[in-house]
Amino acid sequence: MSGNPALAGNRPGHAPIAAADQSRVIAAPLLDPEPHDRAIYTLHGPVEMNHHDIARAISTTLGIPVHYEPISVEEFASAMDERGLHAHLIQHLSNVAVDYQNGVFAGTNDNVEQIGHHAPLTVEQFVTERTSDFDTSGPNFAPPRQAVPFGSGIHPRPRR
Repeated sequence: MSGNPALAGNRPGHAPIAAADQSRVIAAPLLDPEPHDRAIYTLHGPVEMNHHDIARAISTTLGIPVHYEPISVEEFASAMDERGLHAHLIQHLSNVAVDYQNGVFAGTNDNVEQIGHHAPLTVEQFVTERTSDFDTSGPNFAPPRQAVPFGSGIHPRPRR
């Protein structure tokens, strides 16, 4: 796996939503339950994007190259396992990737603004507000795989 984001699924899009935007909507029924009685809300960010669009937005905002590498759900699960993630999380995120490919998360709406009383962040705004989270020294940084010359006798160690 290289230093570029690699996630399963590259077909339909979704409208990325920040946790802070979700929390505002979640708080509204807790603060005033009656108007929300039996309501079900789908939450979306302001712009539907696919993973290539998201990588492009992050790249433009940070001023560095960011590329998305589509991989299969199986490769995605294997990469998470190699990084030592918990089996339950791997199962959950693999199922989310399948749902993503099937368009389950597609669409936009104004629920964040209407219920949470705050316009949702765009990907660019999110990245701008959290630039330091995208440093290469973060806990989720995956450096590019180093090419090993054939016949050198050097074999990369397995990550575990």
